Amino acid sequence: MFRPTFRLSFLVVALLVLLTASPAFVASPVSRHPSNRSNQGVIRVWTVGSPYRAETPRPVPLDIQDRAKALGYTIELTNFAADGFSARFTQAFREHKEPEILTMDNAAFLFGMNGPSLPHVDGILTENGVASSLILEQETLMSLQPRGWVFLLRSAANYEAAKELAMQPGVCTQLMGGKVTPPENAELQNASDFATTAARAYLNCDMAALTAMSDSHKLSTRCLHPDESSQVDNVETCSISGNENLAFAFVGSAFSAQAPAPAQFTPYKAWWPNAQIGHQTLLTILKKEDSKWRLLAISPDPTYRYPQTRLSTEHISSLLTSGFDESIPSPAQIITPDGTYPKRQGNQFGDLIWKPSASPDVIAEVAEFVMTSRKQMDEPTRLLFVDSTAGRLSTGLLFGGGRFQWRVWSINKNGNIAFSDPRWYTYP
Repeated sequence: MFRPTFRLSFLVVALLVLLTASPAFVASPVSRHPSNRSNQGVIRVWTVGSPYRAETPRPVPLDIQDRAKALGYTIELTNFAADGFSARFTQAFREHKEPEILTMDNAAFLFGMNGPSLPHVDGILTENGVASSLILEQETLMSLQPRGWVFLLRSAANYEAAKELAMQPGVCTQLMGGKVTPPENAELQNASDFATTAARAYLNCDMAALTAMSDSHKLSTRCLHPDESSQVDNVETCSISGNENLAFAFVGSAFSAQAPAPAQFTPYKAWWPNAQIGHQTLLTILKKEDSKWRLLAISPDPTYRYPQTRLSTEHISSLLTSGFDESIPSPAQIITPDGTYPKRQGNQFGDLIWKPSASPDVIAEVAEFVMTSRKQMDEPTRLLFVDSTAGRLSTGLLFGGGRFQWRVWSINKNGNIAFSDPRWYTYP
């Protein structure tokens, strides 16, 4: 399973647990009773500001207002300063007056934070029942909190209304404004159909189908939610670009995922909400192998959509030529030693370094990262598109919490790809 729409990795923010002074606690489901308050037709949203800076209260985004109104609901938004929020939320939860939607830009409010140079924040997950109530919302409500997290609370009085809001609008709206870009030709139409089928298998964790559709060079062997049951609806390709050898397809879907056991939270251990809901945008990269489209990579991570950290897939597609050509570029040569996660003196981020492909017709390179070791929380494949001469990538663009494999693709103008030998590192 990144904004802009970037949501910092839960593997990274889970390290905040190491800073909490809270005692060990395991959350379990608690019996909830209907509130005496009348919340019919109202969806309450609580937004907590950053613990590091003062923030101006935000209004309800117009898109959320309009969608709620169309469904017959109104939004009641309350902005909170960081100071004292955790205690306020905990009290509301105990009295069954919690909001239907909770947003935050810093996971310290989940785990707690307490360090010599850090503001003190109590984590709400230590309150019995909160962990099992939180449902991570994906994409559809991101305008409420563009740089952080949006949660629904299944224990809230009007949860069903919030759930209905979270499942709107159409699956291509966030990416394409509701407009689906048709394929340019029959070859890309075939690729579009293949991408939709592959995305459905990835979301449903149909490993047999996913394996059958995968290219022999595909690095990741995981699906999106391997330990959860998923319900997937309305899968469609929103846009596709490329040529007859290589295609980049953005696929949208409405989905919900539920782990078989209630979520639990224990300080000093990784935590992930046991349920997710909303929409999921996937980048699928398809490559021709034996004259058939095959899945080379698929990722829900939003980082590939950032213009400041990558070339756009549209730009790469514009550099591709048409016509059959089997020429393969020379591969990039990774310089960073195997097993190394580089750091610079006085800076938490270093650079992964490689020698770019020497082939003159290479139009872009891709750094691909796949988690191989941690099973408590699943991180998606991360794809970072860089200029053909870049040869380096800051570790500040990566996520952490486990062992990773990485490699560099070199794409030539024909859409053919050479792959460097894979390397690995362990995120500290």
